[in-house]
Amino acid sequence: GGPRFPNSLGTNSQGEAVFFSAAVGVVLDPATNQQRFLRGHTDDITCMSMSGDLVATGQVGKNPFAYVWDSLDPSKPVAKLSGLEHKRSIIKIAFSTDGSQVLTICGDDNHSVAIYEAKTGRKLAEGKGKKEECSFAVHTGERFVVGGNKFVGSVSETGGKAKVGRGTFGKVGGSPQLLSCATDVSALTGKETVVSGTAKGSLIVWSVSDKVHAIGKAEGDCKAVLSLAVRAEESAVLAGTVSGAVLVFGLAKDGTKLELRKKISRGAPVRSIAGRFSALGNGTILADDQVVMESHFAKELWGVASMGNSSFCSCGDDGTVRIWDAASR
Repeated sequence: GGPRFPNSLGTNSQGEAVFFSAAVGVVLDPATNQQRFLRGHTDDITCMSMSGDLVATGQVGKNPFAYVWDSLDPSKPVAKLSGLEHKRSIIKIAFSTDGSQVLTICGDDNHSVAIYEAKTGRKLAEGKGKKEECSFAVHTGERFVVGGNKFVGSVSETGGKAKVGRGTFGKVGGSPQLLSCATDVSALTGKETVVSGTAKGSLIVWSVSDKVHAIGKAEGDCKAVLSLAVRAEESAVLAGTVSGAVLVFGLAKDGTKLELRKKISRGAPVRSIAGRFSALGNGTILADDQVVMESHFAKELWGVASMGNSSFCSCGDDGTVRIWDAASR
């Protein structure tokens, strides 16, 4: 199926869609409807991040690891990120803005963090994270920022030790709540700034330094925000919601105000936004308003059967039976 996890879709310099399905990294050329694959993960991929054409993907498993790979040539990984006592899964992964480093967050009780050199896999730092559920990891150009259930904080590194701080919601952010996703907007404000979405449908703007604190807030949709992206040419922040809308916000230069400009209906939860692509909760990937891929979208695929000629059908846990034509893909 297509992307099922929030913010699990990217785009490369060739205008291709990049995502993952089960244990496979996928690069989709919408012009030819052809796909290329990264194989090598030993269990389901759980998270991804992109920097230019480079992709980082982390997986679940007893001894999970991450790969850095090139979306233009996904035939083999660039580097393998391991050496930390990852447990259960890698739940979040993020490139630094310049693509030189990768942060991983583990699924252990402490949500341990590690920082790696992206192109060699050399571990630079590691340490304990927060016990609260972690929903996102981004980079501002200066430092990594992570957040989740009622917390947000920057990651510092000293002498090979990584430490996750704790920011403040304050009067602007209001009562601490579940932060569901985030995106770096420093390019829009000229200073370290991150926007996060919440499970209640609002957006919070964070000023980032050694201490992270809320400086702006906007009410968006009445449902949860699942994904966020920046459209720099419009000085806009795009928010994908569980109610099936993309909300387009203008961001003030000082980062303190978000103004809703328009609302675009997509008809299904918007799990990821990347460039002109959107990944929906019904297994569909859109390029602008055009469908470029459809798939099953819940848990397992259970049956495939030939119907003769080039047609076949499939069924899965999403409760649908689908008929496909292999010749036209």
